Amino acid sequence: MRRVILSAGLILAVSGVLASRHLHHPYLPRIHATPPTAAGGFPGNGPPAPARNEPAPGARILGRVQDSWGLPVPGAVIEAIRPRPGKVAGAGATVARAMTDSDGRFELAAAGEVRVTARRGIAGFAEALVRTPGPHVLRFDAASWIEGRVVGESGAPVVASLTVNARPRTSSGPAAEFRLETDGAGRFNSGPISPALIVVAEVRAPGHQPVRIVVDLHEGCAVPAFVVLQRGTTAEGVVRTEDGAPVAGAVVETFPGTGFRFQAVTDAEGRYRIDGLDGKPGSVTVRHEGCEPHVGSGGEITLRRRTDLVGRIEPLRSGLHVVVVAKGVRYRAPVGPGGGFRVEGVPRGMVRLDVETEDRRSVTSLSVDTAAIVGELTVWAP
Repeated sequence: MRRVILSAGLILAVSGVLASRHLHHPYLPRIHATPPTAAGGFPGNGPPAPARNEPAPGARILGRVQDSWGLPVPGAVIEAIRPRPGKVAGAGATVARAMTDSDGRFELAAAGEVRVTARRGIAGFAEALVRTPGPHVLRFDAASWIEGRVVGESGAPVVASLTVNARPRTSSGPAAEFRLETDGAGRFNSGPISPALIVVAEVRAPGHQPVRIVVDLHEGCAVPAFVVLQRGTTAEGVVRTEDGAPVAGAVVETFPGTGFRFQAVTDAEGRYRIDGLDGKPGSVTVRHEGCEPHVGSGGEITLRRRTDLVGRIEPLRSGLHVVVVAKGVRYRAPVGPGGGFRVEGVPRGMVRLDVETEDRRSVTSLSVDTAAIVGELTVWAP
């Protein structure tokens, strides 16, 4: 009888030691014996949990990332995105970030309903809407890739460049963009891309009209893309100042209504060339530091130089500013200790000049022709 009692006691002692030494696996949730109350807490566990947008201190979301074979994915970037009420699906604010360890595991400082995304370059992407601490498993689909060829209208290969934009289908994550170049035979290969991404590629080649293609990827296989480019027209011109001097380095842009932007930079002689257009370029915009922007037709373009408005305020007062208003734009400069001021880069022509205090109360206002001013302008501000 004593042996039986000792054995039973030994069993109880060993069970107590094992219970005291039990450690919860970091990726296994604790199991509560009773369901949560309506207030959001568990009976006997203290006050109710805070609101969903205010995670309790120490609140965590646990999980791991695996590839299509079930193997761990280390170094994946993990984000928790809080959905915004009334916004489109996937839109929200990032509330936590992490990176998977060597076993593909992650831990996010977040709670409540969030969209968890996992990304590793553009070859791996997965996401899930989670409402519990986990553990959760995010699995990458087998990567796909694009094998394509670019040719002209005659079927001859074209050396082209591709700007590839890959973004999540739910728009919950950032887009990735990269460039590809075709070889001498017009061929290109994108490399691995996650089929969970939407791929849009813009194809351009000198002398040809650009095109934009959308590629629907399929898990674990190549997707062919055959692109035919049509010849485009060319727009040429020259940019000069009012006195006939060529403007080098001016940026000339046009949006001819095809959904594409065309841009060129003037050379030392002020000349520019834009090719690949579908017909006439339409309106062009020209910008250059030191000149007023031009919006209008192309060809021979004249830019008006900007100027610096230099003057003095009389009588001398402290805490004043000079504001030049031209075409809805305000140019503001402080008045120096001696009453002098310099407003840089204002347009030439009729402008409004205001003298105001630090708190923007007007002292005086007048119209000024900046093109007619020679030397220093004196402004009376009683």
